[in-house]
Amino acid sequence: MATEESNKDLTLAEQEAFKRNGSRKSKRFLVSQKVKTTRLRRIHNLFWNDDTLYNSDNSNTNSNSIDKEEVTCTGKRKRNDGKQTPELTDPESHANDPSQIEMNFGGRLKLKRIHSSPHIYTIDDFFTDKELQKIKEKIIQAEKQKWFQKSFVDGQENTKRKNDEQDSLVEEGKVQRTSSFIHFSKLSDSTIASIENRAADLLSLPNHSIEPLQLVRYEQGNYFHDHHDLGVLYEDGSVELPHKSLLTPPRRIITILVYLNDLPDDDENPCGGSTIFPSLGKGVDELAIRPKENRAVMWCNIKKDGTPDERLVHRGETLYGDAVKYAMNIWACEDS
Repeated sequence: MATEESNKDLTLAEQEAFKRNGSRKSKRFLVSQKVKTTRLRRIHNLFWNDDTLYNSDNSNTNSNSIDKEEVTCTGKRKRNDGKQTPELTDPESHANDPSQIEMNFGGRLKLKRIHSSPHIYTIDDFFTDKELQKIKEKIIQAEKQKWFQKSFVDGQENTKRKNDEQDSLVEEGKVQRTSSFIHFSKLSDSTIASIENRAADLLSLPNHSIEPLQLVRYEQGNYFHDHHDLGVLYEDGSVELPHKSLLTPPRRIITILVYLNDLPDDDENPCGGSTIFPSLGKGVDELAIRPKENRAVMWCNIKKDGTPDERLVHRGETLYGDAVKYAMNIWACEDS
């Protein structure tokens, strides 16, 4: 039987369910299940195999080394010859990554690692020219038809705070996210289907693991405060793993964010709009990725043990001036 003491580490929703159902629901039944990672072979190779978080005993091992399984799984992988470390071509690439690792997929997609531990990749020219043109046509149509709607964060506009007694919602007096969005139905046309299949193939996952594509728009003054794509972010930096059930949205394990337009990059008149990872550096050294047309940024929201990776907390910087930012969210979710 679950006790009052055992309820302390349940989520708010689970605590309420326990109160309603009493002894009929045990803590073992209610507590969130970890994401199963044993079959995520491509994701293992891309994000976990040489992450120092899981290989602290072998921290002196060359991070560029690869095993036969990874070569077979991901194709050719370019690496530095060890004599010198080339500068990353992106000026905002993070300085704590001494290597430049590139991977080729199917002869077209090239993944460039811009941060190690946790691993974050950029992929230029993620869409084909035809796909990019079709998406821009969809944006024009959506603007004319006023299809964009106010964004939300899984039904919550508050952040959560943990204290010694219980979890409680904290009224911040501000909205967590002010962008707008539209969704595209699964396999709604050949362009959407092609994008979904490319993301699935990239991660060696079935198409149904790809969530319906989301197109987001940021206008003047729009932002998305610190958040995590997998679950609710607490003020202490921890992330709540959502409960897995038929009534909850699928759990997002991989994020692929594709920018659909360039933003001005003028130091004298900054317009904001970067994607910032505050846990990966401090102050001016925070990892900041500048939007570039048709550039994708990819990261993994879970750790090797199936729990949220708190290092991947990020935010959409406030947009200033007359610029408008468009991007597409592609989320790969846990297979049911």
